[in-house]
Amino acid sequence: MNNKLRLVIILQLAFFVAWAGWLFSFSFRSAAEFCLDTLPVDPRDLLSGTYLALNYDITEPKGTDCDRALSERKDPVHVQLGPTGRTFSAGGRELPVYGAQACAEEKPASDGKLWVRGQRQGRWGGPQLRYGIEKYFVSEDDQRKNWTSGTFVARVKVDGLGNMRLVEL
Repeated sequence: MNNKLRLVIILQLAFFVAWAGWLFSFSFRSAAEFCLDTLPVDPRDLLSGTYLALNYDITEPKGTDCDRALSERKDPVHVQLGPTGRTFSAGGRELPVYGAQACAEEKPASDGKLWVRGQRQGRWGGPQLRYGIEKYFVSEDDQRKNWTSGTFVARVKVDGLGNMRLVEL
């Protein structure tokens, strides 16, 4: 019995180590680092702690085929991002500010462009996309807790699967 228990524990540990390695490898396959404009929204979520509630210009993407892709009922929706022509100084270097350029129901196969995945979330104002970067935790003594969305940009990275990660505000 003791050997069977050890084997089960070793197999579980091996599974989680392999899974963490796989996730870690995708997080470092970043296609680009860029900034996104934020839009005004309720600045704090009082029920879940000191979070900044964030909204982005790409929440309701405007671009080629976006109206058609958003009217379909399929998830995820893939949004092509590209430079808007503006830059922002972040982390000691100039980063481009990106915006939505096109949408598709299926991610085009290796076209060399930056595509991100969004999940549909309908609201009263029409269909919107969520990217998993709509909340940012700040400590209670951080001055950013009083910021309101729309007055700053978010520094973002994209992993190998097309998921965005919020790096910094």
